[in-house]
Amino acid sequence: ILRCIGLTLSRLAMEPSNVQRIIFESGISALCNIAVKYPTIPGISQPVASAFQLLSSHQPYRVSIAAEGSVTAIASLLLSSADMFTLQHSLLALCNLLCE
Repeated sequence: ILRCIGLTLSRLAMEPSNVQRIIFESGISALCNIAVKYPTIPGISQPVASAFQLLSSHQPYRVSIAAEGSVTAIASLLLSSADMFTLQHSLLALCNLLCE
């Protein structure tokens, strides 16, 4: 189920019109909880990292995303994961958020 949540939010984040809704309907909080609890399971961490990266690529929402605690969750992925896909997307997400 956690993989499905990550995949769904990742797919939804591809459409700019969905980003605001994801943020304001606790999507970031859900991603953060998953990232902190399961950073070492690639099947779960990959879609979560991808969702963070896609969401953080939208400049107007970066401050809101960071305010939800995503920086700590992304750092958890970077610290604990050994999966290259997860690490790449987590790093891109963190870089996007640090641009603000």
